[in-house]
Amino acid sequence: MQGSSQQGGCTAGEEAGKLDIESALAWLRRELMEMRSQDQALIRQLMDLHSGIQELKQELSEEEQEIETDEEEAEEEEESSYWDSESEQGSCSVYSSGSGGVGVAISCLKTPPSLYSRVLSKRVFNRRSSVP
Repeated sequence: MQGSSQQGGCTAGEEAGKLDIESALAWLRRELMEMRSQDQALIRQLMDLHSGIQELKQELSEEEQEIETDEEEAEEEEESSYWDSESEQGSCSVYSSGSGGVGVAISCLKTPPSLYSRVLSKRVFNRRSSVP
């Protein structure tokens, strides 16, 4: 009879081992499903972060373009105001004559203030003649 019980079914030890394996597999399935759920949540977070980063990059790019445009407009406005408006620095005439020397007349046009002083300092000079 023992032989028939072993052939037709499992012994108590085999059944316990089978239950242990099945319970371990069930536990692994639950763990894998939980991990899959966590992975999906992390993927959603990653995609949201990526989208936010792209939006911030776009905003930064637009702000930089606005700043560059504003600076270019300010420079153009500044340049046009130098050339269009009349002021004390707009035109000048310098006449210098040393004793017995030749006079030199210099006219200057309106230049930006940073360049104006440099140009004027190079052009205004006292020149003596070599003629006695």
